[in-house]
Formats: sequence, structure tokens, C-alpha cells
Amino acid sequence: TELADVADRGNVSGDPAGAAAAWSGADDASFSFALAQDAQGLYLVARVRDDVLVRSAAHAPNGDALVLTLAGPGASPTAPMHVEELLFYPGDPGNYAGVVRTRAGRVVAAAQLVEAPVRGGGGIVLEAMIPWSAMGPVGAGNRDALRGRLAYQDADDPARPASMVSSAPRAAVTGR
Repeated sequence: TELADVADRGNVSGDPAGAAAAWSGADDASFSFALAQDAQGLYLVARVRDDVLVRSAAHAPNGDALVLTLAGPGASPTAPMHVEELLFYPGDPGNYAGVVRTRAGRVVAAAQLVEAPVRGGGGIVLEAMIPWSAMGPVGAGNRDALRGRLAYQDADDPARPASMVSSAPRAAVTGR
């Protein structure tokens, strides 16, 4: 499987204070990824390039993370879409494990996540499996109709809001 590359200034967004303007190219924050699914769950593999990895054992909201947004149809044609946003916080191998959380901060305990440094430094490789049962209505619905967006939340300083490098505009999964 080939990984899809995401390293384009046109897909960078950020806070009004200028995090997006501070993006200095693919070595600052970019990623390649692939997704797969089976009856048990969704599988993600990503290779992230980042010159400054911001991570902690607390997996702080302003830390570096991959952000997967999935949207699926409601129970009827007039029902609202179901949206689930999962954040994949890398660990530090040998020190603490990574974690998958919902946007609301709930740990997705059933998720499996492993990571390793990119050979030569400057990033991480991350592999994850998320059971459909851990994704609420999105995982229980018509998975053939799911739409999604993967982004990398890049925080070069834990005290500063992060910029996002994304596979698609946010509106692509939040609208009908």
C-alpha cells in the first residue's frame, strides 16, 4: 500500500496568532498515511515529518497529534450526520505509551497504538487500530458511506496553539 502525502501550504490552517503563517514546509509538519478497514475496525498507518515533536505523558491538548474526523449518515435521510473526532497522541518509546482520545478528551481504551521514530530523526511512524465498537454511531452505521479527514496538529511549543496540516478542508466532513 502506498501512503498518501499531505505536505501543502494550501492545507495548513491555524490560530489567529499566526501558527499557520509559521509553517515552514514539509520538514516542519507533513505526513503520509493509509487507512484500511475490516469487520473489526479501522486501521491507520502514518509517517509524520516534524522538526519539533511536542509530546508528554499527559498527552496535553496542545501537543502534537494526528486528528481523524469521520462523518457518517444518520439513521434516516433527514437525521443529522454522526461525527467522531479521534486524536492520536504519540508516546515516547521506552518512556510512556501513546493514547487515542476523542475530541472531548475521553480515552479510547480499546484502541491500539504503537509508534517509533522515523529513521534518521525528524518525525514518527504511527500505527493504530480502532475497533468500530469504540466509535459510537459512526462505527455502528453504514461504513461504506463514511467520509473523513486526517490532519496533523503541530505544536512547536506546548504553550502556543497548534497549526494543522490536513488531507481535506474541515468543511468536507462537517457539512451535508
